[in-house]
Amino acid sequence: LGGSTRRRTYPPATDCATSNYPRLMHGEETWEFLRDAHVNSARGRLAYKYKNKRRRNTRTTQTSPQRRVGFNVEVEIRDDGPRGRSVYAARPIPKGTKVYDGDNVVHFDRAKDLVTFLKLLPHDLQCDVLLWAFPSGSKGRAYVALDEGSFVNHGEDPRLVTLDKDCRTVRDVEAGEELLEDYGEFVSKTTTPGKKNGWFSEIRGMAWGDEEERGSTKIEKYVSLGAPELRRVSGDSVVHWEFDDDDGVFLTGGRGRSLGG
Repeated sequence: LGGSTRRRTYPPATDCATSNYPRLMHGEETWEFLRDAHVNSARGRLAYKYKNKRRRNTRTTQTSPQRRVGFNVEVEIRDDGPRGRSVYAARPIPKGTKVYDGDNVVHFDRAKDLVTFLKLLPHDLQCDVLLWAFPSGSKGRAYVALDEGSFVNHGEDPRLVTLDKDCRTVRDVEAGEELLEDYGEFVSKTTTPGKKNGWFSEIRGMAWGDEEERGSTKIEKYVSLGAPELRRVSGDSVVHWEFDDDDGVFLTGGRGRSLGG
């Protein structure tokens, strides 16, 4: 994606839910590819502004496997839980700590901008980006983190949530505990096709399956794509959760997120 070389484009992904594409633990090379693709898909001042911002943000190299680009604390990224790819605290984190800075979060104002970006990505990365992306705010925008912040999952019960919408810890977090948000605090409720940011629901629906379900404003449905282990528990389209106070885990009677997974 460098220089003035003509960049390869790809057809739109339309089978993300059925292709069983591998959900990889992406390395920094892939995240850099995604950030470069975003710069190349943008035009004029936006591209220039973001390119310089990206250079500043990625100037610091990772000093350890736990020090990840975008995170202000040491974390571990693993794919060994029911939510799929997930972020865990590598060390205890005090309440009120700003865990993630969001400097690599980008936004799209209209369908054309997102489609232009997606065309620069191979099938599997298109599926991942549309898995992680989310509509938010009153301006009809869609957002996505082009770093491992996209692996931060949704907490299915308030007692599991460790981060607020600004990515500050809401309580003391123990080492090894998963970092979880409440997507309902920032995912837009107005994602109906034809409405202000309904364009995102339509694009995501084309890639991930039934538009009506994938574009649902219900968090339980909206986040159900990224937790393959939870989905296998039941054939239902939505899982019903019950919190186990003794074990601190959910017993499922159906399925569960994903801007992360």
